[in-house]
Amino acid sequence: MTTVLLVEHNRMLRTTYAAGLSGFGYHVHEATSITQAFELLKGGLVPDVLITDWKLVGGSADELVHAVESVSPNVRVIIATGHANEVTCRVDHVLPKNTGIFDILGLI
Repeated sequence: MTTVLLVEHNRMLRTTYAAGLSGFGYHVHEATSITQAFELLKGGLVPDVLITDWKLVGGSADELVHAVESVSPNVRVIIATGHANEVTCRVDHVLPKNTGIFDILGLI
């Protein structure tokens, strides 16, 4: 089963993505902030996919991507943001915020 770390402060968007991904068989771990995401990683989470916003509560996705890559070097990174021009880390896909779940599923 593919494990997804989903980091998004917007509750409606996060729960929509989580429900959609879970419904298609993905094992989803949700975090509302970079701090929560770091706690999941410290607890042993090794995600296959990271889906995150660029601007996070408590830090940036750049920090998060580096932390996730340290435990999962081949992680697929998908950033859904309204700040695409600011993305500076390795990323597989940058999408507009509020991208539909079927578009995200096509990239995993």
